[in-house]
Parts: sequence; C-alpha cells; structure tokens
Amino acid sequence: MLALVILVSFNFHAWRLLTQPPVTHDRSKAVHDEHGPDFLRWVEYTLSSPPMIAIMCGILYIRNITEITLMCTLQGALALSGWTVEQLISMIEFEKYYFSNGYITSNVYPRVGMLGVVFGGSVVMHCVIWLNLLTRYFTHEDNFRACALGLAALPPIVGQIVVVQGVLFSLFGLVPLFQILYVVLVDKTSSSFGVAGLAYSILSIVSKGVLTFMFVKLITDGNCLHTEYGHACV
Repeated sequence: MLALVILVSFNFHAWRLLTQPPVTHDRSKAVHDEHGPDFLRWVEYTLSSPPMIAIMCGILYIRNITEITLMCTLQGALALSGWTVEQLISMIEFEKYYFSNGYITSNVYPRVGMLGVVFGGSVVMHCVIWLNLLTRYFTHEDNFRACALGLAALPPIVGQIVVVQGVLFSLFGLVPLFQILYVVLVDKTSSSFGVAGLAYSILSIVSKGVLTFMFVKLITDGNCLHTEYGHACV
C-alpha cells in the first residue's frame, strides 16, 4: 500500500512541477497563472497522508481500529485545511500588493487574524496526532523496561521512524509560516506560491520515500531487540 501511495504521489508532484509555468515576480499577474493556491495538491495530501499515519500506527503496535480511524481522519482534515491557509495567504498578498502601490486597504490585519485562527487549529490537530503516537511509543518503552522477560527496548529503528517522520510532518507547517513572514515583513509585491509549492512537493516525496525505506528496513532486519543479555534478533 505504501509503495502505491508513494508512486502515485511522486507522479502527481512530478506532473505539477513539469506543467508549472515560470515563477512571476509580478503579483498582479500571479493571480492569473498557476502560482497561487493549488487545490489539487491539498486533495493529494488529504488522500496520501492518512495512510502514512495508519502505517505509523502499525509500527507502534496500535491495533484499535477506532483509534486508527480517528487519527487518520484528523490527518486528512489537517491536510485539507492547508487549502484554506493558502487562500488566506493569497488574499494577504493581494492586500499588501495594492497597499504598496498606493491603494488604501484595511483588510490585511483581519486576514492575518483569520490565518492565525486556521493555522492555530491545524497546529492543534497536528499535535493531537503526534502526541498520541509519541505517547504510545514511550508507553511501549516503559512496558519493555518493566516486564520480566529480559527485554530492554523496542527495535531502535522504531524510534528513528517516529522522530524522522514527526520532524518531516512538522516541516509542512513551517512553509506557510515562512510564507506569511516573507509577505508581511520582506516582500510586498511578488508571489510566494511558486517556491512554496516546490517546498511542499519536496517534503511530500521525501517523507513518503524515507518512510518506505525505513519500513522495509524494519521488516527485513529491524526486528532486533535490546535485552538484558545483549542484542538479540528473532
């Protein structure tokens, strides 16, 4: 399943990058090209990121179907909220562009406030998902140390997968944050969506590729455990 997800995702992002026109630095023209909010990208994330969370649940021995379904659904809602975030950033870009060209506008700060609310809700959803995954990981570690079977810890690669994927998923949230800081504080006339789209595509492909590689490694040779008597593989 993971191989199919990454194959479809890679082809999608390759197609979007190849068909994307050159980046324009004229914000008045950017609204007419494809360097704006990309709805298809967020639909792809909404469909491809929940299976990754399901795989993370499997790696962490989460077997409760209700818990898995809730986390995957929350991840899908989180991904789709990225479309709203991009729409609000686009509106702020237009407001700043018109203001820099002598037009009086008072809509920038209300839109920044709306963006803060939506982005803050996305951060909460992200934290809920990963706090659940991290809590389960540390619970397993504590149980291993407390058991009387001589097992000391989970296979090391399990923790590595959790850390790497947690960081990569979190980096998605930094892209819109840097976008809005760039628009508000640095450049008031150019579109930021060309570079942001490239960053999203790279993060998507890297996160899926790394998860695939590490998951295969876990299956093939990652079933080794630390015990009271040393390193043991089963």
